[in-house]
Amino acid sequence: MNAQTARIFLRAGILMSPLALVACGGGDGPSACTSPNPAVCAAVGSAPASSTVNTTVDNMNAGSLFTTAPTAVTLNAGTAVTYGVGGGTPPYTATSGNTNVGKASMSGTTLSLSSVAAGTSPVVVVDAVGKTVNIKLTVLAQGQTGAPLSLTPGALTIGDCTTNIPFVFTGGVAPYTVFTSDNFSVPVSSALPLGPNSYFTASIKALNPGNILSTFTPTSYTAVLTVLDGQSRSATSTITVPSVHVTCPDNPLLQISPSSANFRPTEILAFQVAGGPLPAVPPAVPKVPQINFSDPAVASVVLNNDGISFNIQALKVGITLMTVTTSDGQSSNVTLTVLPNVLP
Repeated sequence: MNAQTARIFLRAGILMSPLALVACGGGDGPSACTSPNPAVCAAVGSAPASSTVNTTVDNMNAGSLFTTAPTAVTLNAGTAVTYGVGGGTPPYTATSGNTNVGKASMSGTTLSLSSVAAGTSPVVVVDAVGKTVNIKLTVLAQGQTGAPLSLTPGALTIGDCTTNIPFVFTGGVAPYTVFTSDNFSVPVSSALPLGPNSYFTASIKALNPGNILSTFTPTSYTAVLTVLDGQSRSATSTITVPSVHVTCPDNPLLQISPSSANFRPTEILAFQVAGGPLPAVPPAVPKVPQINFSDPAVASVVLNNDGISFNIQALKVGITLMTVTTSDGQSSNVTLTVLPNVLP
């Protein structure tokens, strides 16, 4: 594997890791660290340290400790990689915070990282005067490839009558399966492509119909959304609907069609509005919906004047959440993805 040049974090003084119980060499506590260099124990969380100042420096800056390893390294089971180390004051030492996950060693100016078992471990490279560079090592399980699966947002609190909430996931390998612990109240879409990543949408269905609001006692509930990849790895997100529910209006539930859209820069797409308040009868002035974007640099409104349709123009490559709100207070979310004119 070719070495990758990474931005380097210079630690002035001795670094204290937040992993306060990770011991040097994979032990169980602070007493397990036997390294004569206190910076090693501090960096993997086995000893207290003095105040730390982090400064981003160019890896060719003379006198600064640097490595060509990225700040996060992912290894498949049974593999190893090497990187270069320079700057600072030789000799250099490399230590793994959990040798049950991965091993780290130095040979002159060559850093070697090897996998042991699935998990994560902090790795620290230290020079003779205590300067440090930190690396997060992730080892995949046997038979797994690619980056670990992750899902954003990991948790969300939302009210009733909210549709097409986007959840973006990265890593893992296809095929992807999306499912929910509460298919009735929080249905989800299938996995959809989004450039180098993917996404799905979730909707909140009202548990309290408008005609029985006076006798209905709302309660809080949660739903766990799960993405499962082709190698049985999973990532989850939790949606919580509080006991103080958002009251849903008596008008038909607002729906925007299409419910999501992919288009190219400068293209214009038409959207239809269904539900919400009844359209105004001419010559009454239409109650047009209000349209907002999470990233207004990605798309904009070019026509919205009759209350039952509107046009959106793509501005630049990216993703934005379009929120359409009608005069009765209903809102619906639409994920807009603007793709490059020429895909790589």
